Amino acid sequence: MQKYLKVLIAGWLLVGAAAHAGVVTGGTRLIYPGGKKESSLSVTNNDATPYLIQSWVESNKGAAPFLLTPPLFRLEGEQQTRLRVIYSGGLPENKESMFWMNIKAIPSSQAKAGANTLQIAIKTRIKLIYRPKSVEGTPEMVTEQLRWTRSGNTLQVMNPTAFYMNFAEVKVGGRRS
Repeated sequence: MQKYLKVLIAGWLLVGAAAHAGVVTGGTRLIYPGGKKESSLSVTNNDATPYLIQSWVESNKGAAPFLLTPPLFRLEGEQQTRLRVIYSGGLPENKESMFWMNIKAIPSSQAKAGANTLQIAIKTRIKLIYRPKSVEGTPEMVTEQLRWTRSGNTLQVMNPTAFYMNFAEVKVGGRRS
């Protein structure tokens, strides 16, 4: 019984620490609507100490056609700012394109004589999805077009739509896959 109580208390403390994260973003993904000059994402410092914030966009296929501004800045304690995302062009206009938006938060250090300290920079990585103006509707509207196939114990889905799809959960025959 005591063992379970210790595990419960440790879990509770960890959840509390995670809920009081220093720097947080205003979302888990950013959909950039085609035809707009720019989009933005909020970045909030919930901590009392300042952080150095570094931000960039990357692709698995080379350079990303986006500019993130400001790319490097100081975010004071208990303050909020917005990162501006500017599209420079060159992506297909008949389907969505996905990139990674990275926000690295580097905590400020307090110089203490003779004290050993450990500074940890936290990188948040969220999806940046470019949705061209010609792609109408929402991903939820085209889910019927997904093609599901089963081969032995493997379930595959083919996505012929113009949208990126994310699944929170997949159930087959009432069971999670």
